[in-house]
Amino acid sequence: MSTTSTYGLQALSGALLGVTTITVALRFYARRSQRTYFGADDWLIIPGYLTFVGMIACALLGVNLEQFGHTDAQIAAKKLPFSIQASLVVSLDILSTASLGFTRISALLFFRRVFCVPGGTKTLRAVIYSTIAIISLWMAAFIIIPPLQCGPDLSVWSAPAKVRAAHCTIGPKFILGFCISDLVIETAIIWIPVPLVLRLQASFQRRMAVLFVFFTAFVSLGAVVARLIITTKIIQKHVRDKSGTNTTQTFMWILEAGFALIAVNLPTLWWLRKKIPTEKVLASMRSAMSLHSVHSTQRGLHTSQRTEGTNKNMERDQSSISKGGASSRESSIVTP
Repeated sequence: MSTTSTYGLQALSGALLGVTTITVALRFYARRSQRTYFGADDWLIIPGYLTFVGMIACALLGVNLEQFGHTDAQIAAKKLPFSIQASLVVSLDILSTASLGFTRISALLFFRRVFCVPGGTKTLRAVIYSTIAIISLWMAAFIIIPPLQCGPDLSVWSAPAKVRAAHCTIGPKFILGFCISDLVIETAIIWIPVPLVLRLQASFQRRMAVLFVFFTAFVSLGAVVARLIITTKIIQKHVRDKSGTNTTQTFMWILEAGFALIAVNLPTLWWLRKKIPTEKVLASMRSAMSLHSVHSTQRGLHTSQRTEGTNKNMERDQSSISKGGASSRESSIVTP
């Protein structure tokens, strides 16, 4: 499947649109069938999915308008305005940022739902909430900046290429910053559950199965790395066909956002295969994660009970000694 052809982009868009639609639907079907409450991690999937559908719409519109899947020479020969392609690329940039942001926050809230047990350590909760705050700021920055990268004058977008190049000076640096921060955030989210899963008191096969679900996101991580390489080549001016490069970037955008949506919804497929309610899986994980804290609590209770018993024994001994001393003093007074 070529990353620069119209057929490759159409095939990827159609396949991932179908698979993501199925996985999102199965997530809500599983929650309803298990009579499990819908949490924030479930509701945030909806805007993540809708913005992904918007990405698919922009990509297919670009193919229909002969902006994607064509070279610069082919577009120039047909006298097609390049401003349409630029507008589509900016729209895809905004939609991909929103889709990835909502999907990643949903994944972090799912981690909180599974691994943050009552009475457990507060470190994981702090890490999750801090990462959510960082992603929220990341979303706000990279959604607001793209439409303004050529200044407040929107007519620049329809101007000739030389005029756009003179005004849109932050474009390459902005895209490079987006790719680097995207790579850092994606790597951090993928590795957050790894030590937690390895600590579970379960068989090796089950732990590897759980890790496989989370490691499905490595496909989207590969797309992030590929886009970073492409962006570096653009900045170094090693790319001759800008339209073909934009098609490849669109391909990677859709690949990353699509597999991120699939990976975050995969736990629902466990229920469809095993018919085991999600609550039981979560309960087993919670009990395994809280086992250490329960043992620590029990040891603390036993220690406090022993200390309390020792203190009571000492108090009784002291009272008996004081009573003995008082009785001896009385006998010495009464005796002539």
